[in-house]
Amino acid sequence: MNLRPAVAIFVKTPGLSPLKTRLAATIGVHRATEFYRLACDAITETLGSVAGEIDAYWAVAESEATEKGMWEDFPIVWQGDGELGNRLAKVYSELLAKHTAVLLIGADAPQLASTHIQETLKLLKERPYVIGRAQDGGFYLFGGRDPIAANLWTSVTYSCSATSRQLEEKLSPKVAFLQENLGDVDNQAALHELARYLQTVPKNRAQVILLNWCQNLRKS
Repeated sequence: MNLRPAVAIFVKTPGLSPLKTRLAATIGVHRATEFYRLACDAITETLGSVAGEIDAYWAVAESEATEKGMWEDFPIVWQGDGELGNRLAKVYSELLAKHTAVLLIGADAPQLASTHIQETLKLLKERPYVIGRAQDGGFYLFGGRDPIAANLWTSVTYSCSATSRQLEEKLSPKVAFLQENLGDVDNQAALHELARYLQTVPKNRAQVILLNWCQNLRKS
C-alpha cells in the first residue's frame, strides 16, 4: 500500500461530454469550456504544490479518455458507469485499496488552495472523514480513511441544497469539517463571486490567470 493519501479530481473531457451546462446557459459554451480548462489548470497547480504530501489522480468520466492521453500531469482512473453516487463509490474504494486515505474533489472550486488540502490531512488524523462544505449545500471536498459502503454513497441526493447535510448525517459522528465554505461556479454571478474571492487570497500562477479571465469576461 502507498503510505501517502490520494486525491482524485473528478473531471469531464472537453469534446466528449457537455461541460458546465448551467454556466454555459449564461455565458455560452465556448466561454464555459474556457473556464473549465482554466479551473483544471488552477487545481493542477494547487495539487502540484503539495506533491510531496499526496498523490493526485484524474478521475475521468469517459472510458475513452483514459486511453487517448487527453489528461496529463497525473495518472488517470475511470469514474465508471452510473449516477454520481456510483462513481464516487467506485473511485473512493479503488483508491482506498492502494492509499492510506482518499480525497475527492471536482473542478468546480478552482479557488481550492494547498492549505485546504493540508487542513484535510490534519483533520483525518483525528476523524475518519472530512467534508469541505460548498455554499450551495453540496461539498467541494470529501476526505476519508475508512471504507464506505456503496449504498451509502448512492443514498445521497446530489446537486441539491441538502447534499452535504445528507452525507454528514450518514457519517455522523465520525466526520470533521474544513473551516472554510467555498462556492462552486454554476452561473455568471458565481463567476463574479469567484473573482472577488480570488482578489482577497494568495494565488498561484494559474489562479491569477483565471482571475484575469473572470475580470475580462465581466468587461466584455
